[in-house]
Amino acid sequence: MIQQKMTGAASTREADLVAKVDEICSFASSEQREQVLSGLKWIGLFSDFVPKTHGNLLDTLSAQLDQICSYQPGERDLVMLQHKFVVEWKDGSKDTLTSTLELFGAPGGYSAMAKGVGLTCGIATQLLLDGNPAFNTPGVLAPYSRELCDPIRARVEDEGIKLVERVL
Repeated sequence: MIQQKMTGAASTREADLVAKVDEICSFASSEQREQVLSGLKWIGLFSDFVPKTHGNLLDTLSAQLDQICSYQPGERDLVMLQHKFVVEWKDGSKDTLTSTLELFGAPGGYSAMAKGVGLTCGIATQLLLDGNPAFNTPGVLAPYSRELCDPIRARVEDEGIKLVERVL
């Protein structure tokens, strides 16, 4: 019912809701359309289920997502990050370099995202409080210099968060 009102679909039937999505959206390909429709169906936007309302539409959707996306016992998250560089050296040879992070959360414990973001921020804060010389420059610092990054990286690696670098 909410989906019909928000989109202006002819009815709450899935076919009418899908037709309205097709009318509203411009998909780059049929594969993209199927991915989007599959996702909308998975989160329940095409079902007859009427969710409990929570203030406004965004809060209602957030509460619904919180229910269906919560970890089940024993589940954990995974953060994958890869930087890929194609390098041409002075001699004209080329290599592909990768730097890859694979970080798992702990079932019932901290998520991988909490570890990756929280530990890094906490370590930087502790280095600042400890008076590490890399943090003596006044003002807001972006982490682009080796002097700033290396002490943070060393402590993050001590916590088991490491990028694996390879030449392909």
